[in-house]
Amino acid sequence: MKSICVLDEKNSETALPALARKLLAALGSRVVLMTDEAPQTLPFAAQLQNGFLQGGGTVLCLKSGFESRVVSAARQFAADGAVYLYYDSACRMSVYGAGGRRLTEEEERQIAWAVPAPAAQTGVAAELKQNDAYTALAYELGGSLENVAASFASPNGSLLRFVKQTALTLGAVERKLPEFYLSRSGLTAAAQDELGRVYPHEMLLNLCCSCELSGKKTLEVPFASAFALAQTARSSGAGLRCSFDGGSEPWQTDGVLLVFRLLHHMSQSGLSLSSLFGSRTFPAQRRTILAFSGSLDRLADRIPCDEAIAQGDGLLFLRRKTAGAVLTRRKDGKRCCVEVQACDAETAQAVCDELEQAVLTYSNI
Repeated sequence: MKSICVLDEKNSETALPALARKLLAALGSRVVLMTDEAPQTLPFAAQLQNGFLQGGGTVLCLKSGFESRVVSAARQFAADGAVYLYYDSACRMSVYGAGGRRLTEEEERQIAWAVPAPAAQTGVAAELKQNDAYTALAYELGGSLENVAASFASPNGSLLRFVKQTALTLGAVERKLPEFYLSRSGLTAAAQDELGRVYPHEMLLNLCCSCELSGKKTLEVPFASAFALAQTARSSGAGLRCSFDGGSEPWQTDGVLLVFRLLHHMSQSGLSLSSLFGSRTFPAQRRTILAFSGSLDRLADRIPCDEAIAQGDGLLFLRRKTAGAVLTRRKDGKRCCVEVQACDAETAQAVCDELEQAVLTYSNI
């Protein structure tokens, strides 16, 4: 998960460099550093950069921008970690792992308990251009958008300017609907189609994966999406691999790039967003959050299924012939999120009810 730290005037000039050296000790020596457009973040960035250099790290510095850019840069430059500073009533910090991955809970604990690297070394700082590769990637994923009409919205002005300018450059025209909503970070997206229906990020991601699979492409997808996409893969002859890391395509972990890839499929098919969704069938879904403080790994032994795959004790994937489910431990360690995808609404509800009962019964195992 993303790690957020609050930085304020109480942080001394020695505390932030020490924090930077802790990050080096936990993540590695090669780090991407970026801020938003708020001038309040600059002093904190300077102190963190100083700490990275004191610890002998290599700091790849990007000028101000939005969060998904720094994640993309970490992937592009094979960095050991990435840090993004932004201002929201105080200066906050997002930390990512190798290649821009979200931190696992274990990695967060390693950072919290890490011993700062010695401060006697001298590192290297490299000033990068405004990540032209990110723009080039958006162009590549979007392609020609000359027959696409859409509008965009985001609470992040810098991000919104980038998306609008790039879409218009690729040939898109502005129209009220469909409208794509980008989060402040740019990492997630939602949309409203021409008929007023609203789609959350997960549905947009499944739609894009389905379009890619229809092109007979072998695709790596999150376990949570595997059941929803299995029929598409079988009918198109495409390969389907499951991953705990969200998939290997850049648009699978980046809301901005996901939007451009969806616009590409709208352009290639000549279909509106509503028609693109209408041309594909997705399983019924159910989601619930329950109190749970037991072991997901042990819970798997008590639930009948065709396949059970666990990642540590924070995530459990279950598969049956008619349904797939993902159980995720919430960050507070006292709750469990149950997500079910099934061939129809009745099956989804029945499997969800069964899993809820199992979670409640074995809450303390």
